[in-house]
Amino acid sequence: MITTKIFDKGVKVHAIQVGTVTVKKEHFKYSGWGILRIPQILFGKQWEAEMPVWTWVIETQNGNYLIDTGESTDFYDPAHFGNKADDYVNRKILQVRISREEEIDQQLHQIGLSIDKIDAVILTHMHLDHIEGVKYFPKAKFIISKKDWQKPYGIPLGVFPRWFKGEQIDYQTSMKGFEGSFKMDDNLDIIATPGHTLGHQSVMLTVDKYKILFAGDMTFNEYQLQHTIVGGINMQITKSKQTIQKIQALSRQHDLIYLPSHDRESHTRLENLITTKCV
Repeated sequence: MITTKIFDKGVKVHAIQVGTVTVKKEHFKYSGWGILRIPQILFGKQWEAEMPVWTWVIETQNGNYLIDTGESTDFYDPAHFGNKADDYVNRKILQVRISREEEIDQQLHQIGLSIDKIDAVILTHMHLDHIEGVKYFPKAKFIISKKDWQKPYGIPLGVFPRWFKGEQIDYQTSMKGFEGSFKMDDNLDIIATPGHTLGHQSVMLTVDKYKILFAGDMTFNEYQLQHTIVGGINMQITKSKQTIQKIQALSRQHDLIYLPSHDRESHTRLENLITTKCV
């Protein structure tokens, strides 16, 4: 599925669904088990409904930017993870569905972009369902959080190509209300949104009268943002709640279009310019 929205000055935003993922009930919503939440997720029996895996392409006058790369059919390869521990954990906590035609390289062709036309790939974080398409972009610049690279959390490093080397950014300024930000392009900023991982980051596009926040896994959907609900897979619960509250404040100050990576309605909010309001 591809949804495209065109804004002033020729800015285009494409929502591209790269497969689906299903997680356990305990993964979807933090339930207060503290250190026990990880085994609860691992051995939980109840699965949530299938969720899309969204990636995003932003075309500007200065460059083409891909936010996350989605899943790949490599997941189905028994030897994909390279070690038994990563293989066991990831197959125990995730159910992935994707066809070869849904992979990011194939879908870029549908919007008239070859993989060589992507100038930079911005990774919100390095969990499996956000990085499996990295292999298709050997010539692109990868923008990652230094904290995530130095202290990976739940990241199967064995799935990265040997040539992979991300540009670990230091946030240059502090966007109002947030810990830090990095200017990527005119009206395009990477902002620190820690919690889900130590260095989780989101991308903010300011266009027309809107602020569009590509929010990765800050929450699984808009409802969780509006009700301060934190996911179970979370490195810093307190940080996540604080970041959610900062985004809530942003929604009260601006026309915010909130686009997390697994919300079934993210593409609809983009297409129809539906803003998110938090009380």
